[in-house]
Amino acid sequence: MSFNSDGLTSSAISRVRLTVGDIAEDFPILDDSVYEYLLYKNSENELETAIEALENIINYYSLNPEDETFGNVEGGGYNPQQMEKRLKALKRKRYEDGSKTEKIPMIIKSDRGSWNDFNKLFGKEDL
Repeated sequence: MSFNSDGLTSSAISRVRLTVGDIAEDFPILDDSVYEYLLYKNSENELETAIEALENIINYYSLNPEDETFGNVEGGGYNPQQMEKRLKALKRKRYEDGSKTEKIPMIIKSDRGSWNDFNKLFGKEDL
């Protein structure tokens, strides 16, 4: 089934297709069954599903870079660099909160007593 803009509110597949950019009505890139599987695999998380779908699309077109010809019309395939930029943007969304700031991992408390603990691991005396 192709992209259906009327079903955006009720169809997770249509929302994921829109996020990925797979909205060609006549020739969708991935079949609905692929999106159904990815939604199931990612516990209905649409962002994770979109990221994985886009990774699969990039992999496919990276490994099959041929341009397509239909009669007298030559199609210039997809641009993997633009797809990579879109993938990075989607992955950044994972870490954004309501204020659109990235969450940065940090150590709040360490169990190390001193830096000499590292020297003890390698059999050296305290410095």
